[in-house]
Amino acid sequence: MDKSVVNRPGWLLLILGIIYPSGVILFEWISRFCAGIFFDPLPTPGHLLLVLLVPVANGLLWWHLREERWRSLQLLHWMSSVAIGVAIYYSLIFLPLVPLGVIAVMFYGVGLLPLAPIAALVVAVILYKRFTRHHSQEMSSTSWWKGAGIGVLLLVLLDIPAATTTWGVNLASSPVENDRQFGLTVLRTIGDEDLLLRMCYDGSRQILGPWTLASAIFGHSAGGPSQLEAREIYYRVTGHPFNTVPLPYESGSWSRFDDFQFDPDLGGVQVGGRIRDLRLLSSRIEGSVNGDDGLAYMEWILEFQNDSSVQREARVQITLPPDAVVSRASLWIEGEEREAAFAKQSKVRAAYQRVVDRRRDPLLVTTAGPDRVLAQAFPIPERGGTIKFKLGITAPLKLISNEEGVLLLPAITDRNFNIVDGMKHAVWFEGRYPIRTQESPEQTGVQLPNDSVRWQAQLTDEELSLRRTNLVSRRNPAHVNSNASFNGTEVSQKLNVISREPPDAVLLVIDGSKALREHATAIERSLKHIPASLPVGFILASDANETVPLGPWNGKQEAQAAALIVEKNFKGGQDNTPALAKAVTALDQYQRPLVIWVHGSQPVTFANSRALLEQAVDRSHRLPELVLLNLQAGPNNVLENSRWQWWARTWPSSNNTETALVQIFAHYLNGEAYYQFLREADIATSSPQTAGSSHLVRLWATDTINNLMRASDDNVDDALALANHFALVTPLSGAVVLENAAEYAENDLVPADSGVVPTIPEPGQWALIITVILMLLWLLKTRRINLV
Repeated sequence: MDKSVVNRPGWLLLILGIIYPSGVILFEWISRFCAGIFFDPLPTPGHLLLVLLVPVANGLLWWHLREERWRSLQLLHWMSSVAIGVAIYYSLIFLPLVPLGVIAVMFYGVGLLPLAPIAALVVAVILYKRFTRHHSQEMSSTSWWKGAGIGVLLLVLLDIPAATTTWGVNLASSPVENDRQFGLTVLRTIGDEDLLLRMCYDGSRQILGPWTLASAIFGHSAGGPSQLEAREIYYRVTGHPFNTVPLPYESGSWSRFDDFQFDPDLGGVQVGGRIRDLRLLSSRIEGSVNGDDGLAYMEWILEFQNDSSVQREARVQITLPPDAVVSRASLWIEGEEREAAFAKQSKVRAAYQRVVDRRRDPLLVTTAGPDRVLAQAFPIPERGGTIKFKLGITAPLKLISNEEGVLLLPAITDRNFNIVDGMKHAVWFEGRYPIRTQESPEQTGVQLPNDSVRWQAQLTDEELSLRRTNLVSRRNPAHVNSNASFNGTEVSQKLNVISREPPDAVLLVIDGSKALREHATAIERSLKHIPASLPVGFILASDANETVPLGPWNGKQEAQAAALIVEKNFKGGQDNTPALAKAVTALDQYQRPLVIWVHGSQPVTFANSRALLEQAVDRSHRLPELVLLNLQAGPNNVLENSRWQWWARTWPSSNNTETALVQIFAHYLNGEAYYQFLREADIATSSPQTAGSSHLVRLWATDTINNLMRASDDNVDDALALANHFALVTPLSGAVVLENAAEYAENDLVPADSGVVPTIPEPGQWALIITVILMLLWLLKTRRINLV
C-alpha cells in the first residue's frame, strides 16, 4: 500500500483539531465566558498566541500530510511538539469541567468549551505520530517532549505576573502584620490590578497558570482570599474602591451570559460590586429652603431599571448634608406610594431580609456612619422592570453670616448600579429669598409670581458627588426667633452668637492614601494657621503611622508635620483605623479633646485593625469630639456602628482644601464667633415669635437623640423612642417599606401616618393657603362674585 495514502488525514481531524478549537478560542476571547464564571484561560495576549499555536500547528500538519508541500520539517516538528505541551496543560486544567461540559452541551453549546483542549490534544498526537512515522528517516534524532517542555516553560513565564500577584495577595491576607505589609509592597510594585479586581467578584477570581496552580496546591492559602479580603486588598493597593472601576470583561461579555453574575451582597449591609444591566433610570431632588429658620427639606426620588433576566437589588449609600436626618421614606408598589415604618434598626433589617427571601417588595433605609445612609430596594423585576423610591431629608443650614446660610446637597457615595453617560440629576429648590451656588454667585434663581424664588439645575453625578454642590440662601437678619409645634411637641428656636471654648488638646489625623496626594501642599500650607502654644499632635495614617507627638504648637512641631506631608508618602489606600485608635488613646487624659480627621474614602471594614478602634473607644474615659473633612467621594466604613459616631461632626466639603482647614482651625481652635440656632422644647418666651416649620421639631429631636447617646449608653431606649415618635432614621433606628398590611403586622411594625411624614412645599405651604383664602375673601367683598 502506498505510504502517503496510509498517512493522509481525513476531514474529521480537520474539524476536531483545527476548526473546533479555533472557534472555541475565538468565542472565549470575545465573550470571556469561562473567565466570568470559572477561571481565565486567556488572561494575556501571550496566552492567546500560545493557545492559537495548537490549531495552527495541527492545521499545518494536516495540510502537509495531505499535500507534502511544507519543506521545513524541523520547524514543523518544533511547532507541533510545543503545541502538544500547551494542549496537555490546558487539557489538565479543563479536566474538572469535562463532566459539567457533557451535561451542559445541550445549553447554548457552552458544554463544548472544556472538551476543546482534549479534542485538540488527541488530534495533535495523532497527526504528530503520522508525521514522525512518515518522516522517520529525516526525523530520527528528534523527540516530542523537548518541544512540549518549551511550551510549558513559556506558560510558566507568562504566569509569573499572575503568580506574583497571587503570592502577594496571600501575604497581604496573612494574620501576621509584617507579612501583610510586605505583601502590599509587592502588589503595589508589580501586582496585576486586573487580577486583583477579578478576585473582588464571584466567578472571576482565578487565573490558572502553572505557578498559580502550584501556589494553590502547596501554598499556605490554597483557597485564596475571601471576597471581603480581596476587596480590602484591592483598596489598599490601588487607593480606590473596587466598584468604582468597570466590571471585569464588561465590554466583551455576551448579554445572554450576564445573568451568571451572582450577587453575594443581596440583602446584606454592604453595597458590594456593580451589577451588569442594573442602572439608574432617573433621579430628582426637589426641596424648599427656609433661610429664616435656617433649614431645608428635600425629597430625592430614585428610579432603577433592571435589563437582565433575573431579579436584582439596588443598593446605594448616600452622603447627607452635615447634621441632616432622613425623615421620610416611601416606595411605589403597583403605582401607589407606600410610606415606611420606623423602628429599631435591627428590627427593620430583619423584616427586610425576611421579605427579600420571599421575593416581595421592600425598601430598607439605615445609617452607614456619620451623615450617611444606606438604601436598598428589592426586587427589581427582570427584563426591563423598574423600582422607584423616595427619601425625605431634613437638613439645617450652616450660617456663614447673619444674612446667608449654606446647604450642601446630598450625593451618591457608593452604588451597585451603573450611571450611564449623559444621565443627570434634576434638581429643583424653592425659597423665599434668592438662592445661588457658591461657584456661581450671580445666578440667584428665578423670581416666581408667589414671591418665592426657584433654583433649578441638571447636574451630572460628578458635579453632585465629586465636586459637591453648595446652595446659598439669603435670609432676613432680623429674624432671630421661631417656634413650631409638631406631633405633640413645641420647640422654640433662637439665633445666638456663640464662641467655642478651645480644646485643651488636638490631634490632626491625615489620611495617607494616594487620593490625598494632590491635597498635600494645601494641607501643609494650612498648618501655619494653627494657634501657637496649643497642645497639638499629628498622625499620618500610613503603613508606618508616622507621628508628631502632642506638644505646644510651634515652628518645630510644624516643621516635623510638614516633613511628613510630602507627596511620596501618600500611596495606595491606607487603613486609618490604627491612627484613629492611637488618637483616642493619646487624648484620654484631657478634658476637652478634639480630633480633626482629614480623609478620603474608607470603603472596607479593615477586619484586622477594627478591634483596635473598638477597644480604644469602649475603654476611653472621655471620647474626643471628632471633626471630619472628607476630600474624596466614596464610602467611609470606619465609624459605622461605632459609639464614636455620636461625637462626630462633618465639616461641609469645599473645593479648596486649604480654605476648609483654615475655617476648621478658626472655628474649633481660635474660638472664632459664629451664628448658630439653639432649639429647646416647651420653653416659654416673651420674645416676638413667628410660626416656624415642623422640621424645627425634627432637628430638635435629632440633636436630643445625639445628646442622650453622648451622655450615656443607658439612654438608648429613650433615644430610640424619640426617633420612632418623630419617624427619623438614626444610628439606632431605620425605615422599612413592606408590601401590605399583613407583612407589617407579621413584623410588629406600623407605617408612618400621612399626618406625620413631611411633604413639599414645606415650609410656607400654610402661609400660601391663607393668602389664597384672603384673596378670595377680598374678591368676594370688592367684586361681589356670585357663587350660586
